[in-house]
Amino acid sequence: FGGSVPQRVRDRSFEMVRRADKLLIVGSSLAVWSSFRLCKEAAAHGKPIAIVNTGETRADPLAELKLDQGGCGTILEDLVARLGLD
Repeated sequence: FGGSVPQRVRDRSFEMVRRADKLLIVGSSLAVWSSFRLCKEAAAHGKPIAIVNTGETRADPLAELKLDQGGCGTILEDLVARLGLD
């Protein structure tokens, strides 16, 4: 918050987004530009974005799925159970 992300970390983050099939955001409003631009990168490469967050995020318009009914922990626990991963 307020500081710059080191170039090495930023480069690695972008590389990870480019290599990923999808992007999952949990518990972030993405108010910080450094995190929001990773969503923009994923969207620019046609990668689906899912957001689990109570309240609005900057990337809501980019997301294919938005889950915001309840806390993030509750939502993720329910999702794990529905997928039979528990």
